[in-house]
Amino acid sequence: MSLYWKYYSVNTTLGGDFKHSPEQSKSALLAQLALGNTQSESLGLAKSYADDHWLETGFGQTSHLDWVTFRGKIPANKIDDVIATSNLLNEKVNVNDDFYKIDPDGVAYHTMYQTLQGLTVLIGDVVCPQTGEVLQGFKYCKVECSGTFLSWTEFKRQLRSFSILYGHYALRCTRLDLATDDWAKRLDIDYINEVCKAKDRWGFKNRKYIDSDTAAGEGKTIYLGSPTSEKYVKIYETKVKHPDIDTIRVEHKFGRDIAHRAMGFLIGCKPEASDADVETFDVKEYDRQYGELMLRFVKWAMNLFGFIDRSKGKNLSRAKNLPFWQEFLDRFYDEAPPADISTAKPRPTMEKKIAWVVRSVSRSLFMIKQGFKEAFGNDRFTLFLRDIIKDGELRMRSQDWQLITDYLQFAET
Repeated sequence: MSLYWKYYSVNTTLGGDFKHSPEQSKSALLAQLALGNTQSESLGLAKSYADDHWLETGFGQTSHLDWVTFRGKIPANKIDDVIATSNLLNEKVNVNDDFYKIDPDGVAYHTMYQTLQGLTVLIGDVVCPQTGEVLQGFKYCKVECSGTFLSWTEFKRQLRSFSILYGHYALRCTRLDLATDDWAKRLDIDYINEVCKAKDRWGFKNRKYIDSDTAAGEGKTIYLGSPTSEKYVKIYETKVKHPDIDTIRVEHKFGRDIAHRAMGFLIGCKPEASDADVETFDVKEYDRQYGELMLRFVKWAMNLFGFIDRSKGKNLSRAKNLPFWQEFLDRFYDEAPPADISTAKPRPTMEKKIAWVVRSVSRSLFMIKQGFKEAFGNDRFTLFLRDIIKDGELRMRSQDWQLITDYLQFAET
């Protein structure tokens, strides 16, 4: 069985009545596509409205990025550039200078930039831990792209923006959510809960079940894993929280190292069109490659946990998936292999080199400077820096010179 999936690359703005009509809502049209309803009169509208961050499998499932967070230090004079890079919808940005929030990592953010659809950029001071002095040249930056914001942007545009935040500005992806909607609602949350009770599962230890809590805005929900871990799965009914979306959603939440490596995989494997011949460039093939990239990422995520038959023994490697879960996974069958984020390496940039020096070398340089000053005077440290820079020049490779060229070209734009 080969996978049948549709992949659209249309960025169309539709009229006000369309997106508010229950009969022709975005979710209703996506459901028609996902369920293979090719006879629908609204199919044409659905095709024009389905942004290319959606992957239609033809088996009643769609997948998309549902939340992305980047954090790190940026030059103080690049705040506007980071906001412009992140603001894919070109919305008006509202500024709140009275904002104050301390993150769990101890960073105090004092300014918030926010758009109507859910892009948030937080800015905080970089403080020297030894002296308590505010460093004027850099700022802490946190970029949050909500599910609503991402739902209005194309997958390929998202990756172009993320590649700049990740590569050029050396921001670290600390959260990445992937949502897969089962429009046919073949997954039964009550049954999954019984399976978990019987311990016919792997990939997580903790489990929490909610049998619908309308007051809290939650339908039937099962949580797999710990919210503070690097991987966390939530399977739930969407219609209570989102009345116009009637699906069973499998939501992966990735944090810390897994989120960063996953983003590195997506960026490192994204199709490039900059060097393509305009006359021979195949837009459909370009979009198909983006679809395959999303498919590989979804397959990797789905392989992180599962529901298995333990009745044959305790050897998990030999245990087979329970029929309902195998059927669900079969709908992602394709020749494209799952993603391998374990080998995903970020492309080196000048910003990453600078960030590494600041993070890993600055303390050692200060110790050497103080030692030389006390023992030999300031001139000895100056000569030391000159010698190691000269040694670095002699060890330069062609890819190192290319990195400088790329940095200068980006700075000019």
